Amino acid sequence: MLKPGGTLACYTGVAHLPEFIDSFRTAGLTYEWTVVAVRQVSSLRQRNKIINRWVPIVVFSKGRLNFNSSITDVLEGTERDKTLHAWQQPVEEAVTLIQALSRPGATVCDLLAGSGTTAVATVEVGEGRRFAGCESDERLVKAAGCRVAEALQRFRHVGETSRGRA
Repeated sequence: MLKPGGTLACYTGVAHLPEFIDSFRTAGLTYEWTVVAVRQVSSLRQRNKIINRWVPIVVFSKGRLNFNSSITDVLEGTERDKTLHAWQQPVEEAVTLIQALSRPGATVCDLLAGSGTTAVATVEVGEGRRFAGCESDERLVKAAGCRVAEALQRFRHVGETSRGRA
């Protein structure tokens, strides 16, 4: 489904990293890099008692990856807000990824939109980027809609302030 020249960034668990990489390669995508999102505690694997403090974000392309801006491969210091969904990710991380991996005017897509983190980050990055997402949980769709509306309100207010209309 990724268009030629498109980029995919996907959170996965450390334990499932090999399967994710294999699946995306089998689908015809090119593995580019793994970005590490540092956590206080991401998970505790009871079987082997490993305390996991990082989450991999795998980056793939369909064609040649062309970064919009530089990006560090270690994202530190972002606090997770889990008030809306157990897998909710920090907006700051999504902003960093969207800025680096998409050009102005691009469409950013999230097939598991959840509470709207990627949609909010797309609004915050701006520059004509558009968002498309899918979510089956009606409660999360409503929560995402509220979060995006708030982000758009902030965006409009900041735009008016910068033009001297505050």
